[in-house]
Parts: sequence; structure tokens; C-alpha cells
Amino acid sequence: MLPYKGMEDFSPTRMKLLRKRARLSRRDVVRETGLSRNTLSSVETGKHTPHGATLRKLLDLYFREALYWQRMSQQAANPHSTDSPITTQ
Repeated sequence: MLPYKGMEDFSPTRMKLLRKRARLSRRDVVRETGLSRNTLSSVETGKHTPHGATLRKLLDLYFREALYWQRMSQQAANPHSTDSPITTQ
């Protein structure tokens, strides 16, 4: 039994997909999280199931970056929105 709710659904493929949706390379993830290349590779190939701080670092980064790109897409679709985080002059 895995110690975190939802970990029974852990999927290495899903972790890689989350990274790609966040538009991050493996090099980006290593730089931003401080994890080793071997750890990240092991997670994405299913040789290692991340727990605790490692999982938190990865998911925090992936979701933060995915949200950023989602907002940029929305801004591009509606450049005159008053909710825009980017201003143009």
C-alpha cells in the first residue's frame, strides 16, 4: 500500500505527460527542483515511485508551469481582457 492518497494510480507515463504539458524539458525540471537526472528518469520510466518531497516538488513545478501557459494562451486569445496578467503599451 502506498502512503499517499491517489498513489495507487501513479503512472510514470502520466508524470511524463504532466512535464510535457508544462512545456518543461528534463533539464528544466532538474534545474528547477534540484532532483538528479537519474531520479527524474527513474520516475518517468517507472523504476522509482516518487514519495513525499520529491513528488511535491515535481507536481508543484508541473502545475505552476501548466497554469502559466494556460494563462498565456488565454491572454493570446483575448488580448484586451482586463484580467490580463500582461500589459501591452
